[in-house]
Amino acid sequence: MKDLAGGFPIAIMGLCHRYVGEVTIMRTMLILVGCLLSVGMVAAADEIVSVYVDGKQVAFKPDARVRDGKAYAPLRETSEALGSEVQWNAQAQLAVICRGSACVPIKKSDGIIVNNQLLVPLRVLGEALGAKVAWDAAGRAVRITSPPKFGH
Repeated sequence: MKDLAGGFPIAIMGLCHRYVGEVTIMRTMLILVGCLLSVGMVAAADEIVSVYVDGKQVAFKPDARVRDGKAYAPLRETSEALGSEVQWNAQAQLAVICRGSACVPIKKSDGIIVNNQLLVPLRVLGEALGAKVAWDAAGRAVRITSPPKFGH
């Protein structure tokens, strides 16, 4: 075998080159897998959606969103938009939403926390208060029709 400048035989250099090539391919594959996984994670992120109550858009902070197929919005703001009152029981980690004489308990564990605020599933809250809740796929919005006011 003929020696190269570093004193390594050509056959060993060929093995080293082949090994370095395999490592490079492995690194490239790992980078590609990482990129694909991160794209999947982005796709799983919350989707910000609009909410309309009786045809009027309601702006929430934090924004209403869809997560895992459910639409969520801030508990207090949503309840008040539906003409309801909210009482929070910190010890039980429970909100009681009342509209007239009808009251609905919502546990903190039923919702999600975003920016230190409890967001609750809109369908659960709305229908528990007697409202109609519909998903507008084309408009990427939740449309809520509140029930008639008591006494009307």
